[in-house]
Amino acid sequence: MIKIAILFRRASGLTHQQCVEHWLTVHGPLVRESDCGRRYVRRYVNAEITCSLPPGAAEYDGIAEMWFDNREDFEAFFADPEYAAVLGPDAACFADMPNLRIFATEETPVL
Repeated sequence: MIKIAILFRRASGLTHQQCVEHWLTVHGPLVRESDCGRRYVRRYVNAEITCSLPPGAAEYDGIAEMWFDNREDFEAFFADPEYAAVLGPDAACFADMPNLRIFATEETPVL
């Protein structure tokens, strides 16, 4: 299992609320309803950041978490023409794309 965590700030000119509204009501459903989302993504979770801890830490607006069965599915999702034509451009409507922080992880169950 590959998990991708995407930490992002809102696009220039948007308030936190405008960013989160688009992300949750437009972008999330686009991913859920897309062919490439249904084909490659096992789980997709959005987590709104409500405060930075510790105080004064870098401010972000949200974390998207995507799970894939394997690295091939992860790569295929982001290489899919539907991602390039629809999902990627829509992400730019709410997120500061050049400054995304993306982490690819593999879980080791502990408990």
